[in-house]
Amino acid sequence: MTTTTQTTVVTGRHGGVGEEDAQRAALRDLVKLSAECAAAEIEIERTHRAQVQAANRQLETALAEIQQRHDQLMQEAQQQYEQRVAEITAQHAAAMADQQNYESTARSRFEYEHDAIENDLKNKLQQAIWLAESVFEATQNQIAKEYRKAKETHAAQLEEADAMEKRSLELLALYGRRDLAEAARAAPPPQASEATTAAAQADATAQPAPQAPPPGDFQIHRDAVKLGLAQLQGLAIPRLFVGMRPYLILVGAMLLSGVISQLVAGGLPYLSYGQV
Repeated sequence: MTTTTQTTVVTGRHGGVGEEDAQRAALRDLVKLSAECAAAEIEIERTHRAQVQAANRQLETALAEIQQRHDQLMQEAQQQYEQRVAEITAQHAAAMADQQNYESTARSRFEYEHDAIENDLKNKLQQAIWLAESVFEATQNQIAKEYRKAKETHAAQLEEADAMEKRSLELLALYGRRDLAEAARAAPPPQASEATTAAAQADATAQPAPQAPPPGDFQIHRDAVKLGLAQLQGLAIPRLFVGMRPYLILVGAMLLSGVISQLVAGGLPYLSYGQV
């Protein structure tokens, strides 16, 4: 449109048109240009509105797509979140179930081991009690047996001691020392070798009595007493005055003195008869 107007103006100049005609032509061109500008403005406005509407539609479409994409992403994120929460919940539930199973199994194992240990300790305690009772009973029986044996041994030793005491008193009475026998009966039980000491006092020629052993061993004391009794029983001089021996000795002494008197006086009768 601008090109056409410029051509018309140039043609008028070269055709020799007057100034008025030129002005009128310029005015016409200006009016025409104004009309064209108005039409162009209208077209531009229409195009602008169309483009704005198209842009708005595109914007709305893009916003709708963005919103749809956003909603889709939010939905997917929510689904993923819910799925992840469900997985974590399932894992937590499985872990809790495993933990409960492990705890239950461990508790059952601990209770079983506790019961086994408790039963073992009870059995060991019962065995220890039974063993202690058995040892106590065996020891008690052994002590009772040893006590009975010691009691029997003590009774036998007392009987043997009484027999030796009786024998020593009989020997003292036999040797004419009834005073010592009565003193021994009245006195406490004699220590070993007291009877031997009394017999040694009666016979100065007898061997000295052995020294009494210290108290504690019965066999040592018994052997000492037996030795003293043997020495007391074997005294020679006191036995000369026991039983019929004094009378026999007296008769023998009288006969011997008669024989000696006859020999001193003139010999024996049968010797004198033989000489005649």
